[in-house]
Amino acid sequence: MPVFLLAVAQAANAFVNGGFAEAFRGWEMSTGGANAKYRPIDGGLAIDVTPQPGANAYDAQLRQYPSRAFRKGEVVRLAFLARSAQSQRVDAYLQQGQPPYRDFARKSIRLTPEWRAQSLVVKLEEDLAGGAYQAGLQVNYDPGTIEVRDVSLDAVAVPANG
Repeated sequence: MPVFLLAVAQAANAFVNGGFAEAFRGWEMSTGGANAKYRPIDGGLAIDVTPQPGANAYDAQLRQYPSRAFRKGEVVRLAFLARSAQSQRVDAYLQQGQPPYRDFARKSIRLTPEWRAQSLVVKLEEDLAGGAYQAGLQVNYDPGTIEVRDVSLDAVAVPANG
C-alpha cells in the first residue's frame, strides 16, 4: 500500500524585521497620549510604559501594516516571545488598517517575568489585502517594562481533522 506524505512549507513572516535585528526598521511605535519609551535590547525590544490618566490602550502600541495578503479561510497566527517583571497586560491584535479599525482578532495576555511564547490565532472570515490591515501589540495598560522578541505573522497549516 503506498504511503503519501503531505509537506506544508512554513510561510514567511509577514512582518518586516520581526526579530529586531535591524533595530526598529519596519515598526511603528506610537506613544499618542501615553508615556512610552521604546529601546533596543539584546535580540529584541523593550517598551517602558507609564499610562497617563485618560489615555487609551492604543496610545502605546507596536505595529506594522504588512504588505502580505491573506485569504478568507486561512488560519493566521501572530506569535511572539515576551516577558514583564511587573506582569503587565498586552493585547495582541489583528484589525483594519483604517477607521473604524474593526478587530479581526484580539487577545489580552498577562505577561510573566519569564520569557514565554504567546500567540493569537484566528481563522479569517474575509480576505485581508496587503497594507489594508494592521497587526501588533497594544501596551498602555500597566506601568512597567515589556520585553518582546521574535514577532511573527504567518498562515499556519490546520490538520485535516481540525
